[in-house]
Amino acid sequence: MGFFLWPDSLVETEIFVPVEIVNLSHKFTITGLNIKGFEATVKGSRTALKKLAEHKLRYPADLANAAVGLLNIPIRTDTIQLPRGLEITQIKPSFLTGTIVETQSKSVPVKIKATGKPAPGFEITAITAKPAAIVLRGAENSLNIESITTKPIDISGLSETFRIETALDHADSPNVIAEPNVIMAEIVIHEQNVVKEFKGIPVEGKNGVHPFSITPAVLDIKVKGPVNAINKLDLGNDLKVYVDLKGLKSGVYVRRAVIALPVQLMLVRVKPEVFTVKIGK
Repeated sequence: MGFFLWPDSLVETEIFVPVEIVNLSHKFTITGLNIKGFEATVKGSRTALKKLAEHKLRYPADLANAAVGLLNIPIRTDTIQLPRGLEITQIKPSFLTGTIVETQSKSVPVKIKATGKPAPGFEITAITAKPAAIVLRGAENSLNIESITTKPIDISGLSETFRIETALDHADSPNVIAEPNVIMAEIVIHEQNVVKEFKGIPVEGKNGVHPFSITPAVLDIKVKGPVNAINKLDLGNDLKVYVDLKGLKSGVYVRRAVIALPVQLMLVRVKPEVFTVKIGK
């Protein structure tokens, strides 16, 4: 008994073939050209068509001899490398048309795009790009750009300065070439400084050996420093306010209070500045 292998039936499918411009002088650029690619109808066996997915098809449009003016390039299907058993039966469009013009250049500033917010109590104090400006190249009518922005950089939850390489975002101008296309972004993040007032802080006496009274008995202060440090300030433990009574005998004295703050905080104002100290026997 014999066995017969039925041949794989032939089918057709449509594929997209990207166009790759090669050998075009840097002095020229193309406008009005569908440089993304074209649609092609491919015929062959199902087995061969499955292999097609593994091929990275490209149509090389050789413009080594191109000159300024209208462009009309016939698409030659015989230059497209297909797996064995496949053939192209139709393409659309059959010509690549456009206009070759001289390349113009323009220098524009780079803007860093940051998204999100730093960690609570922190803020961005500076954003710099290196280089600060880049050169755009393209057709004259495509260079109506005053600045160019980077791809978004997420700073959510960050609490310190960082540097990162990022690409430029010129998706709205696909025919424009940016030189260079990669930017070093530096985003400077510092903890926020705030000023806060504390009122009615008791003024204590320290190192005294005799009964005493201090008038007024409280003071108000303003301090400046990192917002997180100020918000965590414990008046009973972190903030010390006192008049040093060491060596004072009975009598009336005018003294300033000692105000001891955590090292990261700075005293902005104190009211009152002097106090009347009465010491008895």
